Amino acid sequence: MRVEVDWTGGIAFTATARQFSLQIDEPETFHGADTGPSAAEYLAIGVGGCLGTSFAHCARQVDLPIASIKVIVDVDMHHGGEDRTRPLRITGMATELVVTLKDESDMDVFDLCVESFKKYCVVTQSVISGIPVDVKVTRAT
Repeated sequence: MRVEVDWTGGIAFTATARQFSLQIDEPETFHGADTGPSAAEYLAIGVGGCLGTSFAHCARQVDLPIASIKVIVDVDMHHGGEDRTRPLRITGMATELVVTLKDESDMDVFDLCVESFKKYCVVTQSVISGIPVDVKVTRAT
């Protein structure tokens, strides 16, 4: 998989993944123009989207009739150090899946998905494990 992220001015970027384009920017309080979600928000979107996808896939595999799934992701961000002078970091995420079933008689199958879906979410499991990131900067000629 590969994505490309191109600068559009200020601190905004357009990301391209397959045939999709997404705006990335910071809110004005972080010196951006607020033209799109921030990279940190996209990380939370990725975690929430992956968890929702994994649960929906499990439900489909076991014929669990789902009426709706809402994933809520709360992100904790803090400056490090006692004097709070270190750079801002994501220090934790709390997620909640709110699932509405079409038929409440399927609670055993629902419980099966609740117990198993998390291990199949590639994004969340990778974030939990800590992803090594190789960063290289080259100058275009």
